[in-house]
This record gives sequence, structure tokens and C-alpha cells, in this order.
Amino acid sequence: MTFPGSRAPGWRLKSIGKYGLPTSLDVPKDGLVIGRDPWSTCRITGEQWGMVSRVHSRLELIDEKLFVHDCDSSNGTFVNEERTESAELHSGDVLQLGPEGPKFLIFHAVGLESTTVVEGRAIVKATTRQGVAGLGDTAMVTLKRALGLDEVHANASRVESSQKRHFAIAGAALCTLALAGVVSYSHIWNEGKKDVQIVDMRSKARAKAAMRESERRINAVQRETEQLQDANLELATRLEESLLTFGRHLEDRIANSYVAREAWDCERLALEDQRATLEMRLKELRGASDVSAGETAQLAERLEKTIAELARFNPQEIEAQKLVDLLHVRSAVVMIESRVIFREPTTKRLLHSSLTSGGESAVNLRNEGFVLDQRSSGSGFVISPSGYIMTNAHVAVPSDFVDPLEITEGNEVIPEVELEVVFSGSSQRIPAQLILVDDSGDQDFALIKIEPFEGMALLELADLDASAPEPGSEVYLCGFPLGTFAVQEGDRVIASTLKGILSRSVGPYVQIDAGVHPGLSGGPVTNAQGKVIGIVCSVQATPMGEIAAAIGYALPISSARSVLPADALR
Repeated sequence: MTFPGSRAPGWRLKSIGKYGLPTSLDVPKDGLVIGRDPWSTCRITGEQWGMVSRVHSRLELIDEKLFVHDCDSSNGTFVNEERTESAELHSGDVLQLGPEGPKFLIFHAVGLESTTVVEGRAIVKATTRQGVAGLGDTAMVTLKRALGLDEVHANASRVESSQKRHFAIAGAALCTLALAGVVSYSHIWNEGKKDVQIVDMRSKARAKAAMRESERRINAVQRETEQLQDANLELATRLEESLLTFGRHLEDRIANSYVAREAWDCERLALEDQRATLEMRLKELRGASDVSAGETAQLAERLEKTIAELARFNPQEIEAQKLVDLLHVRSAVVMIESRVIFREPTTKRLLHSSLTSGGESAVNLRNEGFVLDQRSSGSGFVISPSGYIMTNAHVAVPSDFVDPLEITEGNEVIPEVELEVVFSGSSQRIPAQLILVDDSGDQDFALIKIEPFEGMALLELADLDASAPEPGSEVYLCGFPLGTFAVQEGDRVIASTLKGILSRSVGPYVQIDAGVHPGLSGGPVTNAQGKVIGIVCSVQATPMGEIAAAIGYALPISSARSVLPADALR
């Protein structure tokens, strides 16, 4: 029996404590999909539900049992506050989309129409008395019996009695149905009230837990702030001490420079006096008749040497020669571009990256999307006529990509490094081959090689056995700060030259007070004569993670013996 307005029994979802969600939602036989996509059976919209994925969860009916499946959502699917990929749902469970997303109460409703209808009992047919009239029968009774009128009256009575019994049965059935409906509604109301109370208790517990976690994080941030303040104070103290030491050292250097300057002036004046004397003597000899040609030629040769020596003391000549040397350094400096790709060792397929239907990136070996790679750049310089180029190990082989990469369990891809170099003033990419790497301990050297070509410039190394330059010595850096992000001339790369002083020695390194920026790693450090005395390797960072570009570090070229080729050791 079905009544108007009744609903068939089945699984339903009821939203809990949030606006903008359907109040109640039936689960159809073919299941339903919950998400932000317009085609979802249950579409979740609104800015407050940003944690819901386009296709978040799917509900499925199997043999009248309800199951939920997570559809690779970004924030996960939770059943009774536990994250799950797939689970069976029971009446009273709470389904939640993400840890802070919308919630639904799961219950199974029983329809009023399932109440059993009581069948009416069979009514016993009345029997007709047969035979002659008994004693006491009147003539009228006998006449009715003879005419069949008493049978008609009996039939009417039986019909009336049957109607009364049917009305009684129908009334009892209606009362039974009404009572069953009241009981079912009361049961559902009580269960729903209990579920709401449970959800409310859990929400309060989560709120308390979130408050405790917030307090813990605030305390952690305060401790980190105090530690940073202590570190900054210590750094400031050390910096002040370092500046005082450097100031005293600089005063000594200035005093020594005055002494050197006086000696330099004395030597220059002596050469000028010598030149004047030689010029006067040569003039006298040329005017005399008894002087031999050999003596005159010898005197002229001495005069030429004196003039050449004096040229070393001419500031204009010194600066001109310095510019020539620095220009030569720039012509031998190259920008090194490194590209790391990942290859499956058995099939030799390259690792690709593509977008999923949910808008997230995923890797694959099916040649779908674009080749996944990692690019970086640095500096280097030619050191031999065979095409050998010196640079840092971390420029030639990026340290983050030296080990195999596991993409799935038991499936690895191997990194491969591709190198190209570009000379200053050019846009041509020249393939390079990795020859040797020394990154043991404090070492940071690599040797790569290109095919030599006519007119290729190279740099001369300083004496490897000579002691390191004194602090305060003038040095020059050459390379490509910020790599391809720096301003170039069209598609040509242009090397930058930076001037500074060698500040001090720090363990195996020397500190350079010059503009050191990312991209200069691997570039040469030269003296005023253009000879390589070191190689740039790092820059100072503050405790706050910022770069102190005026404080850089280089490794002396004498510590690179392990990677230098024979034809570079002259």
C-alpha cells in the first residue's frame, strides 16, 4: 500500500551545519558523484568550499550496501575524521570532503509504505435450514419459508455483517500504519539528534585541538624569532670585530703603501736621471769625431732599455695595459648552460611531465607532455689550447640531480647532464663534454672540454707554487652574473668585469670584497696582469637567507691541481 507523499526506502545524505549545501540528497541506484564540476550529481559551489576538487568523491551502491571512493582529490575524503581511499558507509557515519570541507550525515530511511496490510478473514457462508416446520412455527413463518423470503433476509444480514467486519479491518490497518509512521519518525528523529550531538562534540574537540596546535606554533615561532635575534646579535658582534681587524690591517697596508710609493717614486726619479744622462752622453758622442760606432750603439741600446723601464711608471701606460689584459680575460670567459634530463635505463625513454584532468602535473614515460628537465647556468674560462675549460663542480653537475630518481616503486630514472658553452659577445651554443669532477671535501672544481677552434682565447694561470696574494691586493672577477636573466645585447651574452680587493683568507678559501652574484660561480679571479689566481665558488648569506653580494669566496687556483690538464701547467 502506497500513500501520497511517501518516499521509497534507501540511502540518503543530510548536510551538517553549513549553508549553501543541499538539505537532503537521495543516493540513486547508479550512485552519485560529488565535486565542483557542473556535471557532478551533487555539485558543491561557493568560495567557502575551495578545498573541494572538481571531481572529489564517488558513492556506489553494491547489493544495497553503500561505498565511498576518493577520486584523487587534492585534500582527501574523510569518514568519521579518518582519511580513506575507499570504505563502506553505515547509517550514522559522517562523510567529509577535506579536513575542513563540507560534511554529510549518512542514514538509511525506511518508507511508511513498507507496513504490512492485514488481510480480512474469510466470512462463513450462512446455511439455509431445510425440512418441515417445527413445533411452534407459525403459518406466517411457514409461508415465508415456502416463498424464500427468510433466505433473502438472511443474505442481507450476512452482507451487512461482512461490511462491518471489512470496515473494522480497514480501520485497524489505518491505525497500524499511523502508529508505524509515528514510531519510524520518532526513531529517525532520535537517531539524527544523537548524530548531531556526536558531530557537535567532535567539532568542539577539533576546535580545542586546533587551538592547542595554534598555541604550539605561536610558541615555536617565538622561539625561532628569539634564536634569530640571538644569531643576528652574534653576527653583528663578529662583523664588528672583523671590521676592526680589517681596519687595523688596512691602516698597515696604507702605511706600507706609502713606503712602497716612496720607493716607487725614488726608482722612477733614478730612471729619469739615468735617461737624461744617457741622452746627454749620446749627444756628446755623436758630436765627437774619435768615438767608435760600437760605443755609440751600446749607449743607444742602454737608453732604449731605460725608456722602456720608465714606461712601467707611466699611469696612462699602466691603465692602458690593464684594460688590454682585462679585455683578453673577457674573450676567454664562457657562460656554461647545464641541462639535466632523466632517462629510464632499460627502455632509454625520457621522463615527461603532463597535466591530469584535475589540473595537477604528473610524470610519465609515455612521451606525453613535455620532457622534464632542470636548467641552470654558471661561468667558466678556457685554460688550454686543447679546448679545456675550468669551472665549478656544482655548475657542471647540479648537486640536486646526481642520484637516480624513483618515480614508482622499483622504477628509477637516471639523470643525464647536457652541457653547452657560449663565449662572451656571441650567441652560438657549443656542445661541451664533462671530463673530470673534484667535489671532495672543500674542493669544487670541474673540467669540461670543447672542440678547439682558430682564434680561441685562453687565460694564463699564475704560478701554482707562489704564495697567495696579500690581503688588500687588487683583483678582478669576470663572468655572467644572473646568467640568462641579465640584460644582454640582443641574443648575444656579454661577460661582466667586477673590481674588488682580496680581503682575507678563510680556511681553504679567500674572501673577495666585490659584487658576487649567482651565475658568477666558476668564473676566474685575476690579478691586475690578467693572470688567474682563483675561481669564484660561493657568496655569503645572512641568517635571514639574504645574499651579501659584497662578500664572496673563491678557491685559489693552486688547489685545482687535481683537474688541471698538462698543457695548462706552463
